Amino acid sequence: MFAFLRKIYQKMAHWYLIYELTSSLYMLEPWERYLFSEYRASFLSNQKHTCLKRSSKLNLLAYAFPHFVSINAWS
Repeated sequence: MFAFLRKIYQKMAHWYLIYELTSSLYMLEPWERYLFSEYRASFLSNQKHTCLKRSSKLNLLAYAFPHFVSINAWS
């Protein structure tokens, strides 16, 4: 069990190291690294939320508008 958890920890540490190297976070101080990571996470979550919100509105328009036009066309 502990060997499995150790492997998972090593894999996550490896991916975090790759994240730090590709985004050049390894040369920042810990508090700067934290701020940058938090900013990036909030930006990506906001982007995801906006895209999902827009896609649901577009889907609603795609289904509701033809129905609205067909009802009003015969009135």
